[in-house]
Amino acid sequence: MSIEITHDNGWTGGQTAYIDSHGIIIKCKYHIISQIDSAICCSDTLDAHIIDSINSYINILKYEVIDSIYDGHCHDCGGYIININLDSMIIKSVIVGTNEFDNTISKFANFISNITIDYNVMDTVIVFKTTKYIIPPPPPDSIEMKDLPPNN
Repeated sequence: MSIEITHDNGWTGGQTAYIDSHGIIIKCKYHIISQIDSAICCSDTLDAHIIDSINSYINILKYEVIDSIYDGHCHDCGGYIININLDSMIIKSVIVGTNEFDNTISKFANFISNITIDYNVMDTVIVFKTTKYIIPPPPPDSIEMKDLPPNN
């Protein structure tokens, strides 16, 4: 089992939390303008009560119909990219609008994103699979003036 949830705050930042089957969490917080400008990653082992809460959510999510996208049609409102790998299934979803949906997958993403660890700082910055979705694409190549048609 693994859980990877990236939270985009809708502006210049985001974070990814990755939890493995042993209850080890790695959480990276990113400052992003046109690329990752700065980041800090921390790791820890989750307490038993947090693992119990995660397992409770997972047991509910296994039996729910999860849409691949929940789109709140809002701009700059943040969201989640969710990838949960279980032994018997994979749950993937994208939520646009962190406060737009009151369902189990949104509550779970919020719960994971709010787990606080700010010690055991790692000397490596990790860019996870779901983190790549919150990094803007590079700008298109500039068009040289000589390639433009004459203005008549």
